Amino acid sequence: MEESESLINQGPTPIDKYHLVYIITYLLGVTTLLPWNFFITGEKYFHFKLRNTTLPGNMSDVTPLQQYFESSLAVSATVSNVLCNIIVVIIVKRVGMKTRFTTSFVSIMLLLGLTVSFVKVNTNSYQTAFFVIVLLTIIFLSGSSAVLNATALGFASIMPTKYINALMGGQALGGTFASLANILALATLPSVTDSALLYFIIAILVTILTFFGYFYLYKLEFSRYYIFREGSSYIYDVHENDKIINKRQVQSSIWSVFLKIWKWGFAALLTFAVTLSCFPAASSSIQPINDLGWFERFYSPVVNFLVFNVTDLLGRIIAGKTRFLFKPKSSTLFLITALLRLVFIPLIMLCNVQPREHMTVLFDNDYAAGIIIFFLGLSNGFISNTSMMLAPRLVENHEAEQTGTLLSLFVTIGLAVGSCFSVLVIKLIGLASSARQLYIPKNPKIALIGNLNEK
Repeated sequence: MEESESLINQGPTPIDKYHLVYIITYLLGVTTLLPWNFFITGEKYFHFKLRNTTLPGNMSDVTPLQQYFESSLAVSATVSNVLCNIIVVIIVKRVGMKTRFTTSFVSIMLLLGLTVSFVKVNTNSYQTAFFVIVLLTIIFLSGSSAVLNATALGFASIMPTKYINALMGGQALGGTFASLANILALATLPSVTDSALLYFIIAILVTILTFFGYFYLYKLEFSRYYIFREGSSYIYDVHENDKIINKRQVQSSIWSVFLKIWKWGFAALLTFAVTLSCFPAASSSIQPINDLGWFERFYSPVVNFLVFNVTDLLGRIIAGKTRFLFKPKSSTLFLITALLRLVFIPLIMLCNVQPREHMTVLFDNDYAAGIIIFFLGLSNGFISNTSMMLAPRLVENHEAEQTGTLLSLFVTIGLAVGSCFSVLVIKLIGLASSARQLYIPKNPKIALIGNLNEK
């Protein structure tokens, strides 16, 4: 108790020795979106599970479950995200940070374990049931991730600005990590199920590492200083001898915080709404024109997922380096910029998204889609990270955690709007029409999904 009380006294700010708090915060960012990143990047595994088993040699035949998988996944995940973020905003001062972190971490690890358990199981006889199980899993995974993300953003908001940058950068790195893990698994293990098994085990190991890293924050003087400092709005549920309730803390309403940051919040909301409208539901169905076998196998993992995630990370890094060039009052400029990103939706629709009935392919070049996705990811990372870093500078210390959870809610609503709109985008292109054939490569022996034999 005496040690904790001394941390909130006025005095010199401790140093983040060896940048351990920064590294752990970055790792938290990686893990907050890890389930979502691994599920959407592992599309080949899920498409394999949902394939037409009556025509095992024809991977170009697309089933309704395959067609609707990405959009259904996005809608299920983001609706769950919105509901859980609303709950976090309400309970943020009633349920302690450690309780929220622990509950979400344990839930994520258990649900990823459930996902791994199905990898080697032959689900051909109950594909619809498997489809429902996957959606239920992502609903609970997304809910747990929402609690983890909102709590982590609330934690980062009471720290210096660069720690918000670390958290947001970690989220982008998580996407890049998922893409690289998927490519590595596909390259080293020819069987779809073997590569998926390795892929999801990696996700579990990273989650466990972050779980222990979080608890180590309570051992570090630098992080303890900000957690326990005067003006923090947390209700602590740490060990009995560390328990502190600051009786002088100032209570602020969610509405008063909203009025201060709403422009930044809507900039983030619009940014993610546009991104989810076309990524990954429509963009993952962009088919290559090139008929090279290796090119087709790695086109979507590289051009769609890796390019987006790397440029998203790059955009967030640029935002971190240039944050001093912008002021918290620059929110109107970023709100307008977020609106201009609406142009990416028709640009993606005009790529070689297959199957299609209602629109003509305008960009029939394999590299055009890559360039569009490059700027989609870059702008997503830059605008979202800048919004998250500058919004907390408009509020008082005791409002910082509320600001973080409220920003998380803005982002989640944007994801929900975007994922719902992605269904309309797919219908406009014609993916959900009566046409069932993907773009068929010149070499029909090339398997789009991978090895057909579950081992």
